[in-house]
Amino acid sequence: ARRWPANQWPTVRRWFSELSCKGAGRVDRARVAETLQGLGLEQAHAGKVADAMDFDRDGSIGWTEFIAGCVDLGGQEFDETLREAF
Repeated sequence: ARRWPANQWPTVRRWFSELSCKGAGRVDRARVAETLQGLGLEQAHAGKVADAMDFDRDGSIGWTEFIAGCVDLGGQEFDETLREAF
């Protein structure tokens, strides 16, 4: 998880769109796990990450879940981002 400058959000949106099957606006949880494995995560860890991103446990990850899974809510950078926003 990280903090992205505003100009990086289109890249994040593109990642989501590329993972989304036929532009459905949702990404299959298994596809996220497979992609993470392809990026070098161990199978068990990739599965846990994908499971954690599926907040409503419906087997797929929507845009809001995807973004929430990419943001470190416990980090100092998150606190700084909140201060900047509000």
